[in-house]
Amino acid sequence: MRALLPLALLSVVLAGCAGDEAPPADDAASAPDGEGAPDAGTMVEAEAIEVTVGEGGADVPPTLYTLAPRTLELTAGKAYNLTLRNVGRMPHDLVIEGLDVAIPSTPAGQTSEGVVFTPAAPGTYAMYCTLGAGPTSHKDNGMSGEVVVS
Repeated sequence: MRALLPLALLSVVLAGCAGDEAPPADDAASAPDGEGAPDAGTMVEAEAIEVTVGEGGADVPPTLYTLAPRTLELTAGKAYNLTLRNVGRMPHDLVIEGLDVAIPSTPAGQTSEGVVFTPAAPGTYAMYCTLGAGPTSHKDNGMSGEVVVS
């Protein structure tokens, strides 16, 4: 009987700690439809942007490379889906320094798969084709621009 007494007292104490009150509701879960945090399964859509590259053009000598637009204006914290459209006669790639964005060499006349990225910090970043070297550097011959993140 003495062995049961401590067990009985423990049961009474534990029963007193367990209340009938439910835990407080999460604000997002109790908010009316359309308000609060998004559902865990909700995906944020990335804005599609495209850079076009090639050689020459109406107002560009055929020995120079083109990149359009020359400036991309983006917003920090927003997701983007960047594709590279190559309208030229040779392969081109694209990098954005400081944002860890790189689109591999894209063959002439083709469009790359989109690269999704979210710039974290405001600033101005260099964007260019890395192919060629010295006097044939695509970057130094017109295939360069900038990304301005605000």
